[in-house]
Amino acid sequence: MTAHPTGNSTPNGQPVVAITGASGYLGSVLVAAFGSAGYTVRRLVRSPVKGSGDHFFDLTSVGSSDALDGVDLLVHCAYDMAVTNRADIWQSNVFGTVSLFDQAVSRGVRRSIVLSSMSAYAGTRQLYGRAKLATEMAALLVSAMS
Repeated sequence: MTAHPTGNSTPNGQPVVAITGASGYLGSVLVAAFGSAGYTVRRLVRSPVKGSGDHFFDLTSVGSSDALDGVDLLVHCAYDMAVTNRADIWQSNVFGTVSLFDQAVSRGVRRSIVLSSMSAYAGTRQLYGRAKLATEMAALLVSAMS
């Protein structure tokens, strides 16, 4: 993790990475890795700790946030496991991710990475796998249009 994007860096030249789901297992590992690689890390979480520098982020309210202002790289780890029926899963996780990508493009984020799952494959019967596959497709579309 030594290559840094150029663009929206901090005054001291550090690139800024925003990580959704930063309080989860994978997100917290990535926070540490990017921090040790010299990035300024912006943790995007549902329950920010007061005074921590965390930014509020929820997949259902992506458009109302300025959390991506000045960000070079977005790493999307968040997934709402609390919803269990297809309509709610799609509303929160798939459409929320599409909104996140749209916001990233409109805020000038130069690169986005979406974490997926080995459950995301054509023909899967799992709602989780189908939703992850749909977010992968959304990421590919945004990439192709950028």
